[in-house]
Amino acid sequence: MAATDYHSMRNFSMGSPPLSRRARGRSLRSGVTLLESVLAAMVLSIGGLGIIITATASMSNLKYAQSRSCGLRLAEHLMDEIIAAPPEGSGPQRSQWGIKDYDGLSEEPGGLVDAIGHPCMPEQQVFRRRVAINSALIELPGLAAAPLNANEIVITVTSPGGEEWRLRRLVPDPVVP
Repeated sequence: MAATDYHSMRNFSMGSPPLSRRARGRSLRSGVTLLESVLAAMVLSIGGLGIIITATASMSNLKYAQSRSCGLRLAEHLMDEIIAAPPEGSGPQRSQWGIKDYDGLSEEPGGLVDAIGHPCMPEQQVFRRRVAINSALIELPGLAAAPLNANEIVITVTSPGGEEWRLRRLVPDPVVP
C-alpha cells in the first residue's frame, strides 16, 4: 500500500495527469486556425476602410461648405456696400460711387477689396466677384400708383474650383415727390 500511495503522490507532484485521447483532441482544436485569422483580419480591414471613406467624404463636404460660406459672405458684404450707396455717385473712388457705378465691377482673385479699399482677408482672396445691375419696373397689382423703377443687382462669386453662387436683390429707386 505504501508503494501505491507513493506512486499516486509522485504522479500528483510531477504535474497534471496525462491527458486522454479525447482531451488531447480538444486541446489541439481550441486555438485559432490560420483561415480564421485571415477572415477576421479581412472583416476588420473592411470595417476600417468604411470608416476611412466616411471620414474622407465628411472632410470633402466640410471644405465645400466652408468655401460656399466664405463665397456667400463675400457676396453679402458687396451687396450691403451697393445697397448703402446713394442712387447717384459723386466721385471716382469706390467709396463715392452710386448704385449704378457698380455695374460691371469685376474683382479677380488677389484683388478683392472692401468699400474703403482695404484688401479682403487672405482666405477670401481666392474668389472672383462680378456685379451686374439691370433696370427693372416693379408693378404692384392692386395699387393705383405707377410702376416703380428699380435696380436688379446680381453678384456672382466664383470659387477656385469653378463653383458659382449668385446673390440677387431688387432695390427700388427712391421716390421723388
